[in-house]
Amino acid sequence: MGTPPLSSPVHVMTLAPSRPNGRIAYIHSPQYAQLASLLPSNIDRSKKVHALVEAFGLLDTQDITVVSPRRATVKELCRYHSRDYIDFLRRVEDDDLSDLDDDDSHDGTESTAIKTDRLEEYGLCYDCPVFEGIVQYAEFVAGSTIEAATLLSSDAFDIVIHWDGGRHHAKKDMAAGFCVVNDIVLGIMELQKTFNRVMYIDLDVHHGDGVENAFQFTDKVLTVSLHHHAEGFYPGTGSGIPASTRTKAVVNVPLRSGLAGATLIRIFDEMIQPLYKRYRPDAIVLQCGVDGMAGDPLGKWNLTMDSYAVCLQKIMAWKKPLMLLGGGGYKTTSAARCYALLTSIVLGREIADEIAEHEYFEDYAPDFLLHIDAGQRADENTDVYLKQRSTAMPYTNIVFNAAYWKSFTQSPKYSHDGIPDLTGKVAIVTGANSGLGYATTVALAAHGAHVFLACRSEARALEAMEKVKAEIKAKHPEYKGEVNLDFLALDLNDMKKCHHAAKEFLMRGLPLHILINNGGIMTSPYGLSADGIENQFAVNHMGHFAFTMALLDRIKESQPARIVMLSSIGHEMTVKGGIDFDTLNDKNASNPTTRYGRSKLANLLCGKALARRLANEKIYVNMPHPGFVYTELARNNKDSLGAVAAGMYDLAGKMCAASPEVGCLNQLYCATSPEIEENDLRGLYFVPVGNECRPSHYALDEELQEKLWAFSEKLLHEKVREP
Repeated sequence: MGTPPLSSPVHVMTLAPSRPNGRIAYIHSPQYAQLASLLPSNIDRSKKVHALVEAFGLLDTQDITVVSPRRATVKELCRYHSRDYIDFLRRVEDDDLSDLDDDDSHDGTESTAIKTDRLEEYGLCYDCPVFEGIVQYAEFVAGSTIEAATLLSSDAFDIVIHWDGGRHHAKKDMAAGFCVVNDIVLGIMELQKTFNRVMYIDLDVHHGDGVENAFQFTDKVLTVSLHHHAEGFYPGTGSGIPASTRTKAVVNVPLRSGLAGATLIRIFDEMIQPLYKRYRPDAIVLQCGVDGMAGDPLGKWNLTMDSYAVCLQKIMAWKKPLMLLGGGGYKTTSAARCYALLTSIVLGREIADEIAEHEYFEDYAPDFLLHIDAGQRADENTDVYLKQRSTAMPYTNIVFNAAYWKSFTQSPKYSHDGIPDLTGKVAIVTGANSGLGYATTVALAAHGAHVFLACRSEARALEAMEKVKAEIKAKHPEYKGEVNLDFLALDLNDMKKCHHAAKEFLMRGLPLHILINNGGIMTSPYGLSADGIENQFAVNHMGHFAFTMALLDRIKESQPARIVMLSSIGHEMTVKGGIDFDTLNDKNASNPTTRYGRSKLANLLCGKALARRLANEKIYVNMPHPGFVYTELARNNKDSLGAVAAGMYDLAGKMCAASPEVGCLNQLYCATSPEIEENDLRGLYFVPVGNECRPSHYALDEELQEKLWAFSEKLLHEKVREP
């Protein structure tokens, strides 16, 4: 997708609704504006913002309620900030630091040094110097954002605007980055009393590190930060790589210089909108720092106020309680222009492009116009870079999914002891000569099933069959029946051979009660199958599709029956759009990881489409994720991912991964558990063991499911023509 020339404006006025977007509150008072205008980084900004909003007549309407700001109490501030920091902050303005130096022998120079050290400890120097009114300012900015949250929580308003809030850098025990307190964190904590899930979106040019730090270990708050990221640029965090393995609902979109409005809107559509659909928040907090506007002293991005407005309109379309906050922005007249426009968008009122006359009118010379032009800096956020950023967010659905995380703490719902007697049942397991397939075969055969090992290599299959018999004899002495195993030649890389393998089985005249599509490859080097299809998609999806379709009538005759399509949490790592049918074979449109994710997504999509077609049959189609299991599946990692990544994977596998005997339990649950039939569980995605889990939004897209089904049927008919 190309980016329009920098001179192409993004117009929003024609998109503005003709009525207000619900019940709207605006937190402001002249006294508060005077106080907020003392902040050293934003001298007089607050006064100019509210003066321009008022000059356009936006507060003189019954569609908006002006709410008085309020001070936060010490108790409220200490909901997040440490008591030591708040106490120090309250004392430092009064210069009451006499007890910091307990040694009377220190001279004045030494005492000053000690005090300076303490100021640095609490971040109250450099970019956050102490100023007259700092305590009162901190109390009002925090209290007003808490009040905004209270108004939303009580359902008194649908949207609350607090342009003097949005201080996103302050930490628990110190000031940082022009932010004395973190009013955003305090506001979100207040929202959490009512709303189960809160989505925080940060459009400031700086990374919203303080808010992320506060909520990174919970899945109840999703923090999303779009920010400039470069060496030496404050605060230096937000690279997109999680800072901790315990990090949950955190998404960072690090961007390069020259971000244009069209690019910002593209990012919103392609990354933020899908996140919203996945996370399904109950309330939204939007930090609208405008230091990315063209002309800001930071000079990093080329945004105009229209691009912020489009993003705001898209968020308002979600119809969720919305807290709208300010943030950075160091050219005061630009900030005033933008916040006036955004206020008008919320109200659904069009305002003139000429600046209305008011106290600060002369500051808008020489053009005295509302809108500003985009900058001329080249947009370095290229198509290739944005695709990399998109695929760098592969596991966003995992972090939002309580069922997935609970699976690590819950006792398994199924075990080998729970497998019922399978005498008389016939099963096929693809890829059965090693790993999960082998362990599954052992379990099925040890409980009486007649198991066909569907594999490419007959020699390896026969060797595996002997091992299965020996293992059952050693580990399952209670089983006294015959170990009934057969080999079925199956090459998943070739649809004709898959079809032929199914015909070979059908000629045996046996029923088929259990089909476990287990075989597959992962992160293999790029190549094409015998049918000219990208190899991971061909083996993991198309081969199994051809095999299953040829066996389906026999499965219907044998019902009740089970079809298990092994998927993976890796389905989250797919390409943009889920499955790119037009560029499926384009090596440059994907990488080994996203190709694997695409094939595993196909397993889920196909499984759901098949389950829908079998809704009136006693055939239960389900898609399990086996968990982190260390098998031969990772054999291609070194060639595809490099020695370092492969080495890390190997180390993690040896230290943390489950054995195939444990890893196969989830597919055994889908294949054999009485619960599946008793509770009519079909078309579902399970994480270990037996825990139903919501997959990615792509997997739930019924239109995409049907598109893949039609694509697969057409390809199958083209490649496999029966005489």
